[in-house]
Amino acid sequence: MKLRKIRSCGLIILILFSFFYVTYHIPEAQEGINKTIKSNILNTVHAAGADPTYTEDFEDGDYNGWLFSHLRPARPKIQITTTVTHSGNYALNITDYSSTASPYSFLTKGFPQSGLNNFTLSIWFYANMSLDYDFGAFLALGTNGSTVLCAGFTNNDGVNIRLATYKDVSPTGSYIIVILTNNSYTITPNTWYKLEAVWTTDNRTQVRLYDSTDSLLINTTYVDIPSDFSPSAQGFVFSGGYTQVGSIIFDDFSITWESSQVTYTEPIIYVSPTHDNPALGTNYDWAGAPYIFKLSNGTWLMTVRWHGEFLSTDGTGKDTDDNGTGERIDLYKSNDNGTTWIFVKELFRRTDFDWSKMEKASLVVLSNGTWLCYVAAQDGTDWQVMLIKSNDEGTTWTSIGSITPLGTKYPHPYLLSNGTLLLGYSDYTTPKFFINKSNDYIDFSQGLAVFDGYKDVSFTLASDGWYYIVYHTLYGNFDFRGKVVLPTNLTRTKDFKTYESLIQENLTDLGGYLTLTAGGFSYGVLVEINNALYLYGEARSTDHDSNEADFIDKTQRHLARLKDPVYNLTRPSATTSITGTLTVGYASPEVLSINLYNTTWYEVSSIDPYVEYWLNMTIRHNNTLYALKNITIYMYASGYSWDSADDPNTHATFVWYNDTKEYSLVGPTGTTWAINTANCRVPDQSQNTGTFTLAFNASKIALMGTWYINVTAWGAQDLSDSLTISITVNFYAEIVLADSEFQFSLSVGAENGSLAVPADGDIDFSIICNAQYNISFYTDGNWTSNGNEIDITNTNYFIGDDDSNPEEATETGIDPFAIHPTPDKVTPYANQAVTQDDINGDTYAIYLFQTVPTGTATGTYTLILYIEVTQA
Repeated sequence: MKLRKIRSCGLIILILFSFFYVTYHIPEAQEGINKTIKSNILNTVHAAGADPTYTEDFEDGDYNGWLFSHLRPARPKIQITTTVTHSGNYALNITDYSSTASPYSFLTKGFPQSGLNNFTLSIWFYANMSLDYDFGAFLALGTNGSTVLCAGFTNNDGVNIRLATYKDVSPTGSYIIVILTNNSYTITPNTWYKLEAVWTTDNRTQVRLYDSTDSLLINTTYVDIPSDFSPSAQGFVFSGGYTQVGSIIFDDFSITWESSQVTYTEPIIYVSPTHDNPALGTNYDWAGAPYIFKLSNGTWLMTVRWHGEFLSTDGTGKDTDDNGTGERIDLYKSNDNGTTWIFVKELFRRTDFDWSKMEKASLVVLSNGTWLCYVAAQDGTDWQVMLIKSNDEGTTWTSIGSITPLGTKYPHPYLLSNGTLLLGYSDYTTPKFFINKSNDYIDFSQGLAVFDGYKDVSFTLASDGWYYIVYHTLYGNFDFRGKVVLPTNLTRTKDFKTYESLIQENLTDLGGYLTLTAGGFSYGVLVEINNALYLYGEARSTDHDSNEADFIDKTQRHLARLKDPVYNLTRPSATTSITGTLTVGYASPEVLSINLYNTTWYEVSSIDPYVEYWLNMTIRHNNTLYALKNITIYMYASGYSWDSADDPNTHATFVWYNDTKEYSLVGPTGTTWAINTANCRVPDQSQNTGTFTLAFNASKIALMGTWYINVTAWGAQDLSDSLTISITVNFYAEIVLADSEFQFSLSVGAENGSLAVPADGDIDFSIICNAQYNISFYTDGNWTSNGNEIDITNTNYFIGDDDSNPEEATETGIDPFAIHPTPDKVTPYANQAVTQDDINGDTYAIYLFQTVPTGTATGTYTLILYIEVTQA
């Protein structure tokens, strides 16, 4: 009988781990009070590295955030449609509904990268109108403030690039079109086409037209963009003719920049008619005209005006009924300097006082608890500034009457600490703006200042003792760009007699963006926060109520705050000079922290030998990190110290040198302690603080148990600092087989026959382990061959035998053991010493002897022998 191919192919290394199960409880999001208004409800603040691609497919059923502006007076109807779409279920339908009108309208907005060139934008369009008359679809690329750079298609000029100047700012009093280049082409109505345009890095542009399969049909040549234009807003454009009606349907707008650099952010929106105000319904489209009053206890109170939708009852698109559908004044409060605002209650409605119209309301709280509110309203005559009063914190109100001298709009009070009230308000018809004062709060005949040519002025007394004043320019019904009232000047005074101009012409730098911000920022209120002046106001964007199909949509207003301060205050001070000498000596470095991570940047407190880890060392040096000489890292087992000798079991030393900027392993060398320089990191050394990263692995035989890592940073003149942390080194064991199989070739009746393979008669293997260990042996059962078995008790072995004769009197090995089937094990080696050689390990040999009982069937029998190493 020949027994062959009996392989020792099973290795089991039992490694004991300690698991710590940690859970983190994240509370479920609570259904907050639905009138708690927090910042960034409408627009997120764009973070650095913003996504360079932005798309709009109108699948959310609205077009909020786009500014709807007009080259000339005619205004089309804008709505969401489901009838014809390029993709998805929704598209945007812009309709020229009048055969006597000729709309030329823009939907534009600012993006995080607005202001940067090197972008591509596109939109799909569908001409649902006759192409025998004027028709145009364009992309808007940028502006110089009065003129828009457009790239698109018209039935008269084919694909073309043009400049379109708004009528209200045109030097001729009429809109102006200048074509820079064109290429004739004819399209088919009721068919999808794609427009694509580029703005290159060298400020050139080209427009391309694609068919419904996205195949290029025609394009213009590249042309230079005029030098006074900036890529400050992008969007798309509708143009219709005088003698026809019809629609252009737009879908799948996309714009992609090559850069993710952020150049522009929207204002912070606090209150919006489309967010978190379900009780108001859809008939309120304006939220704004804020006024903020600071109570002595630190609470801020803010009044907010709600206004209804404008109607167009004669179908012309002009404002024939501006009474709206009902206004009210709400009260909000903030306890965190305006970061968040909480709805308090409704204060009153215009119908409570039989007013026909109502605008801004400004609340003042007197020291005796009386609430005064100055309101711009109409009571059947012209606009007046009305005073109403409450003695129960706004629950009920009493009308006091009109202030004197009469004013019309924009009341802006400021209560001084001595009880005197300053009140700014306008004469709507002159126009003039007054700042007067009163001690009885109704008679403001004591004049302080008069400003000509302005309707709205905001002012505040700042902590530096100056009154800061914001002027707002006039606007009219023919301001088609939507720039309602933009703050244009910031001035300050101490006596309302002499003034110091701080910022002129464009306080908020909104001009080119043509977005929600530049759509208008009116009813400005200056508020001081942390020694800086911020501007709250009423921002404007396109109305997006898709259910108002019978309305000629105009705008929505949102209560907003410009994200950045408009002015930083400087405290008044007296100065003089004195000469001094400062000698800067050497500073000692500081080791601030040590953190250990695995290679997925998960922080750990225990390590496995022979596995890479990353040690982060945060160092500070007041002479900058260039002043460091080196950083030395000592790793040592419990019972040893930082200055012990390097040893593969107990101690290792690493170092980073400033002169080479490199990490190295000092010792022990020639072992499995190692450093991976590719993953080591050095911070910006021009800074005072930075994090150094050492990528290392511990030796296979670094003792299991507690270890310490000491980091010592050295500077000039041997100044140093160190920090030590403790970690745990886990159990490690490794078995290396020198022989991959063993064979017997025996006859029936053989007793204690020796191995035929390996040729030396034994199985050789080695063990590497970082703790005392046990070696056990077992098999997967008896020898088997086609249903026949040889009981495992017929197999015996010696460990450490000096030859293959088990009966020799001079035997120096261990007594023979019977090898039993699984799960029985034998453990001839227990409590073996920690391996000292982590390259070669501890070597072992097994001599096997096999007996073949009489009557055993011939055949090839097999089994698997397992060698197991466990922690002792």
